[in-house]
Amino acid sequence: ISKIKKIFSYKLRKSIKARYRCIENCFKTKDWIDENIYYISANEGKVGSGKSSFMVGVSHYRTLSYRERIDDDMSWIELIYFQIDFEALKQTINELYTNHHTASEIVDTLLNTPEIQNMFALSYSDYLTEYEGSELLSKYIHAYCAQLRNNYTMSSMMIFNRITNNFNIDFDADVFNIKDEKAMSKYYVPDYCTIVDDELALSSLKNTSDYRVISSTGADSYLRLIRQVKEETVSYLFSSQNTSRIAPIVRELPNIYFKQLGIEPCGQLMPLQHSLEKRQNRLSRRIEKYLKKQKHLDLIPQLKARIFDLYQERKKIEAASFRKYAVSYSTDPDSPTERKVFEAYFPISWVRGTYKSHEYNALEHELNAGSKINDFNVKVIQSFKDSHIDKIKKLRAPESGQNKKEKKEDDKLIAEKVRKKIEKEKKAKLEKVKEIKK
Repeated sequence: ISKIKKIFSYKLRKSIKARYRCIENCFKTKDWIDENIYYISANEGKVGSGKSSFMVGVSHYRTLSYRERIDDDMSWIELIYFQIDFEALKQTINELYTNHHTASEIVDTLLNTPEIQNMFALSYSDYLTEYEGSELLSKYIHAYCAQLRNNYTMSSMMIFNRITNNFNIDFDADVFNIKDEKAMSKYYVPDYCTIVDDELALSSLKNTSDYRVISSTGADSYLRLIRQVKEETVSYLFSSQNTSRIAPIVRELPNIYFKQLGIEPCGQLMPLQHSLEKRQNRLSRRIEKYLKKQKHLDLIPQLKARIFDLYQERKKIEAASFRKYAVSYSTDPDSPTERKVFEAYFPISWVRGTYKSHEYNALEHELNAGSKINDFNVKVIQSFKDSHIDKIKKLRAPESGQNKKEKKEDDKLIAEKVRKKIEKEKKAKLEKVKEIKK
């Protein structure tokens, strides 16, 4: 028994050290994301490769980064205008924001106040750049309003943020259509925000050989200028099973391209989980024994409750573990030789249970509701003989009048195209002959 305890103790210490390494790697992952995922990023991977959960994890790290950025921006302005009582200013902004004034409206309101005008009358220079006082006030107000909003994720899918304890802001790709007046009446892209656009190939930005389709909406122009328009306070991250399916005019914009290689759980304290599982199995066997002998039946509810408690303990340990994502990345999607590999670590609570992995399941309910086939009237094959009868009938069935008509129309169109092509070639030859004669 003492030997078993020593082995268990050794394995547990080893798994605890592995957890500490996971925590260290989480800090490294945050730094790597801050350095590489900014402005526009593309995420590629097969079905079930972890594209969506990876982006959800990234949005959590970006939430931490935006909070730090807001604190830094506000502290910098407070340092410059040290003579101003910023607590009183924040109270005023808070009151206006609580009464549904937007950040831009608050800026306009305060800039029209003589007292505030005097406070920010002087400009500031850091010996490289000169900043107007009104510009810094606007920056301060937008940063503080983002802090009050406490929501740093905008997404096309539902995401629950464990850091802010709220769901994301809803996102529709139409907000990029700056040439569409109807779409612009609903324009909203908040400052200090990560836009997560899952499965971009399903949107209006899917692949098209005609760049004018995208250009006519102005979406490509907005994305090209997003860094300047949002003053580097917004990052756009989209995913696709294959980035080549995205319109080339948009596909060329990302500053980094990811490809999901694999997912692996880590830091799970498996020795402890196995110990709890063994205790759980022992209690289950005891219940089976009592039921078989019809003895101590009054103890079964207590044993079941204990089994449930042990199961919950295992789940609690699992919920405190981590998940590792192996990703390759490059600045050029068409140069696989330039790709580097990075292992990104996330707390598992950030990438599981924070979004609906089967969000489009509602489509199944709609399709079933409109169908007349169900479990009770669906055709079930009774033998090998009748399984091919319907298929053979369909194969040998003559074409219907409608199908024949459509086929004739298609044949006519093809014949017309061929005739025009021949005529065009003849004209070209005649023109060449005329030129030679001249």
